Order: sequence, then C-alpha cells, then structure tokens
Amino acid sequence: MKVSFLISILMLSAMLGCSSPALSVIDPMTEGMHEPEALHTASPRLSWKIQSGKNEVMQESYRILAATSEDLLYEGKADLWDSGNVESGISVLIPYEGKEIKSSSKVWWKVKVRTNIGTAESSPTWFRTGMLNSAEIKASWIGKEFEDDVLEIIEKIFILFPIFNVQKVLKVGIIQNFL
Repeated sequence: MKVSFLISILMLSAMLGCSSPALSVIDPMTEGMHEPEALHTASPRLSWKIQSGKNEVMQESYRILAATSEDLLYEGKADLWDSGNVESGISVLIPYEGKEIKSSSKVWWKVKVRTNIGTAESSPTWFRTGMLNSAEIKASWIGKEFEDDVLEIIEKIFILFPIFNVQKVLKVGIIQNFL
C-alpha cells in the first residue's frame, strides 16, 4: 500500500514537472510608459513583453483590443480598435490604428498573443491623450508686451555689463592609505 502510494506521488510530481511553464503577457506600455497621461500623439505606439519559464518562446501573432472602458475589454469588445489577428513576432512600438482619438480621452487596451507554446493576454491598461490640436488651446500668455524702447534698454544693459568667463585652476590631490 505504501509503495503504490509512493509511486502515485512520484508519477503525479513527474507529470506536474513536465507541464509547460506559465505563459503571460507582462509590462504593457504606451510610448514606453506605463499608463501615461497627456500623450500628444493621435497614434501612440504600444509595446508588451512575453514571460515564460521556458526557453525559446516566440510570439507568432497578436491581437490588440482598444476600448473606451475597461469593462468592454473584459467582455472581449473593442469599440475603438480591434487589430484582428496579426501574424507577427513584433511586440514593440506597434502604432495605434483605430478610430480617431479625441483630445483628453482615456483609451483602454489589452493584447492577446499566440506563441509557439500557447496563448496569453495582458491585463487591461490605459493611456490618456493631451491636447492633440493646437487650435483647442484657449490659454494666453500672462505678461505685458514690451515696447521697442524697453527692448533697446535691455540690449544696452547687456552691452554695459558683458558676460565673461571666469576660469579658476583647481588643484587635485590624491590621498592614498598605506598599511
């Protein structure tokens, strides 16, 4: 009885040891940053890494889903962009090619990958756009416009007080300990 129980345990541990190591998609980034705020591009580039305990794992394809909410991604829906299955081993700086993103928008995205040992997907992440069109900026400079005579005075000050370099020679000493 003890021998058969011991053999069963050994066989079970051998089977568990032979199973393929976990495969995961980690470190999803937008423009090289984690969840960046105020991106000034309408086509940010997305990147991710594949993690596995096994050697020679290669990505064979990916599918990027982008949505206006995290909940849509959990449902497997993408209202902004579904790249479809792209046969590629590239996982760095993939340009966003979905619907036009408006200024100050939060975009949720995730990626599903297929590798030579299985499939995995990233956790949802996001990026937020800043002002994408300079015409949208309604700010103005705070300050007073200079008159020409004020600019002339400033120029004269720089002539009266020229900027010059001061050089000072430093002596460097080396201290050595001898035992």
